[in-house]
Amino acid sequence: MYERKNEMKIRTGFVSNSSSTSFVIYGVRINREDLIIKITDNEKLEERIVKFAQKRWDEYHLPEIEKPEKVQDIPNWQLPIVLEEVFPKNLKVYKAPWDALYIGRNWEEIGNDETGGQLKDCVQRMFKYIFGVTIKCETIRETWDS
Repeated sequence: MYERKNEMKIRTGFVSNSSSTSFVIYGVRINREDLIIKITDNEKLEERIVKFAQKRWDEYHLPEIEKPEKVQDIPNWQLPIVLEEVFPKNLKVYKAPWDALYIGRNWEEIGNDETGGQLKDCVQRMFKYIFGVTIKCETIRETWDS
């Protein structure tokens, strides 16, 4: 007789479907206003982000919204997309259903020859390079229903 075994598959890192989103990163949770302040404090960063948003605006053919001239003009739905393109490739940006963004590195992407301490140091250095200031990071586990 055939015996069926119940096996549960577990996925770590970013998981998304029609009902929920979850992830574990080392990084920061920041609201849009605070992020905009940090970006506008760095003129070159703001310029790169706005230029990329304008390029994407042209590609999306969005006549119903004005082309962004400042980082504050970038729509909420577009900001995470633009940031992931402008930030170093291993930094991920997640947009929560509320006014928060999560920026950091996924723990599942730790290299085989990398320690947890090295991953944390790497994230801290990236934030210092991007924003010009030290930003307090932490491990963030988040889940929400879509």
